[in-house]
Amino acid sequence: MGYLSRYDGTTRVELSEGYWVEVKNCLTGAQMEACKKSLISWRVVENDSGYAAALDRVDPGGLPSEVAIASLVSWNVDDAQGDVLPLEITDKAGNVLVDETAKVRRRNYGYLTSEDRDAVEEVVMRLNVTPTKREAATFPDEGERSAPAGTVTGPDGGEVL
Repeated sequence: MGYLSRYDGTTRVELSEGYWVEVKNCLTGAQMEACKKSLISWRVVENDSGYAAALDRVDPGGLPSEVAIASLVSWNVDDAQGDVLPLEITDKAGNVLVDETAKVRRRNYGYLTSEDRDAVEEVVMRLNVTPTKREAATFPDEGERSAPAGTVTGPDGGEVL
């Protein structure tokens, strides 16, 4: 079993009303980096010394959706006529058209209900985002990048509303 075998395999996520999504068990580092980069946009602005890039938008809350879209392998989600919505666009020779595929994946994933998206995103984040050693030490019982469920307290021990 080689290093790249970790990228083998898929997980099926059951959605509402008998629909399902099959996702990759593991994204590569390059795929995860692309997901993170898609959350940031830059623009060129003029300043006293010429032109410079300026941060235009950061959307850290969008990572689960980006990871889910990158993880999609197959599904049975269909349109009003019962035709399964595509996750990949190919040319006549069968070559994947990368830009068109990215657009259609994003559009079609957007058709899922919030409940179904939450189900997919929970699974892909669990499969692809491992807490750092520091996070694991901070939240040993959680194993996630979030505070424990329940009452949240501030540094002084008081309840945070």
